[in-house]
Amino acid sequence: GGPGNNWVIDLLVDRDGVLWVATNGGGVNRRDPATGKFSAAGRAHAYGLVEGRDATLWIAHDVGVDRLDRAGGRLESVPFEDGGARIVTALAAI
Repeated sequence: GGPGNNWVIDLLVDRDGVLWVATNGGGVNRRDPATGKFSAAGRAHAYGLVEGRDATLWIAHDVGVDRLDRAGGRLESVPFEDGGARIVTALAAI
């Protein structure tokens, strides 16, 4: 199978050669390089992906930003200073 939704918004190949697919409705999908199968992570509406220097995967979505610690498999929401939610449609590595 393919990603959780055919409406692909962003693609990222990380430093390990893993393909990540951000979709509108199917969340973030990781393609296992060994099997070719996809697995979902994160929220349903993902709009942007970027890999940090420490290999953290940053995910822009319909209510903010999440970070995925790939080594530990932990997904964490990154709050805004005022605690509000915002649609984030793009990210950039600095």
